[in-house]
Amino acid sequence: MDDFESWASEEIVQLRQGTQRRRPSPYQSLFRYIGLSNKTSWDMLERTLQKSELLGATAHSLNDPYELSPVRFDDLSTRTVPRPPSINRLSRQTPEKEVDDHARVETARTQAHEFLDGKIKAARIVAFCQQSQSPLLWSHYANSYKGACLHFLARAFPRRSPGIVTYSRSRPIYPLSLAAALFRQGAPNRPPIEKDRVLQAESDQLLFFNKSEDWSYECEVRLVFDSRRETHIQFNPDGLASIIIGPRMPPEDEQRVREMVRRSPNPHLPVRRARLSSTTFSVEMDEAVGLRPA
Repeated sequence: MDDFESWASEEIVQLRQGTQRRRPSPYQSLFRYIGLSNKTSWDMLERTLQKSELLGATAHSLNDPYELSPVRFDDLSTRTVPRPPSINRLSRQTPEKEVDDHARVETARTQAHEFLDGKIKAARIVAFCQQSQSPLLWSHYANSYKGACLHFLARAFPRRSPGIVTYSRSRPIYPLSLAAALFRQGAPNRPPIEKDRVLQAESDQLLFFNKSEDWSYECEVRLVFDSRRETHIQFNPDGLASIIIGPRMPPEDEQRVREMVRRSPNPHLPVRRARLSSTTFSVEMDEAVGLRPA
């Protein structure tokens, strides 16, 4: 099954089970702020323009220390950890069986933590915001207004729909029984079933799409992928709508951005300038300038 078929199958299952996370509509604008404050950030912009791909951030590189750290609730017991078929056939409670039950629960506990630790270590996150006018976003993520902002439409990612982050006062509670079940379902050569995808959707929501309400000004939308399976996110070039130049970007940096666009496979990509509003605490966009088709 290819990536699109897998995605479509998962969408149908999640809709049926009521576990589908909130997602932007195909033509909704998504904004990705970039600092352009060092060689790495400039190289990443060039890679984005030349190859139509985005790299993700690791959990430990994110600025929120509570990212990917739900409360791990230990609900494991002999009732929540299924017995192997051979044990189920036993008709009497014996001291040996009690020992087997204890070992079974301890094994499941170890496997649950192993599953969560592995998911967090391998996760890569590509973050977007739903707004371009927030001064906080420009200040925090675009090098104090000196960086830029990539304006995407959600349809740029047809095979992997972004998810909208939920904000709350409390950290989500992740039961270890869910992680243990997903660990068991990850056995080699085991074909995925509908229940697997439902459990995975619940797990992803708890791990990746919950943040403190203190961050709600970001209005974040994110793509999450597993670095053990892929190294980047590919996007449809037509879904990159424009590049927005920060209000305080130096002229030489603006010229450098424009040269990158001219050398890219999409040389007529609109470039817009952001400016500080003269009447409100917000950032406004000028019309696209230059690089228009003849």
